[in-house]
Amino acid sequence: MSRAMTTELRKWSRMPLFEGCSLRQLKRATSYCTFIGVEPGCVLHRRQERPDSLVVLVSGHAVAVTGTSGLELLGPGECFGALAPATARKRRPDMVVALTAATVATLTARELAGLLAVCPSVALHLRIDPVATDAGTRPVDVRESRNAADKLDVA
Repeated sequence: MSRAMTTELRKWSRMPLFEGCSLRQLKRATSYCTFIGVEPGCVLHRRQERPDSLVVLVSGHAVAVTGTSGLELLGPGECFGALAPATARKRRPDMVVALTAATVATLTARELAGLLAVCPSVALHLRIDPVATDAGTRPVDVRESRNAADKLDVA
């Protein structure tokens, strides 16, 4: 592994989302990501556009817009998109816009499933069960699977 790659992966390991992943796991995990560099003002996410995506802000800053007046500053390591947890915010953002030049990593549901197979600890931060899937592709929210289990009457 080159020194530059090791340095970059160490940055990833300091992100709360990837806490607990080894450098070897992170190297494999990043192979599932599509990296995109964006300019300030670029719309990174609209709620209805990509219903099966997770976006991780790798570098730079963005603002999440929720409703008519909800704004939240996002920094490196924060994630958004349909597959991101809604726990940090009361609601998922309607739109996310880059405030500075930024790099984002995008993952589809299938790519996220591959990443979770390599770095299962990421599931804890996303609050999803890495084993349970919906139609074989979409990771299932742990709260959903627990709620479903609670409804079963097993005596």
